[in-house]
Amino acid sequence: MADKTKIVQHTEGCPSMEHPENDEQFSGLQVNSGVEQLPSVNPYLKRKRKPQLTPAEYVEGIRKGNRAVLGQAVTLVESRNAEHQII
Repeated sequence: MADKTKIVQHTEGCPSMEHPENDEQFSGLQVNSGVEQLPSVNPYLKRKRKPQLTPAEYVEGIRKGNRAVLGQAVTLVESRNAEHQII
């Protein structure tokens, strides 16, 4: 049984990964090396952050039934981030 668990190291492109599928006993299987990671699709794209609501705006949004504001408020309450604890 020891010869069936032999692991052959795949050295094309990813030397740290071991692929038993490339062993001769598994002749129908082949693991190909992956593609190189590409940079960001648009390097000039910058996401705009939403402005942080004040505590009064959270209260007003929750009272009006705004579920998005309620979700943000719950996230702030459950957060361990020191900046979120201040609010």
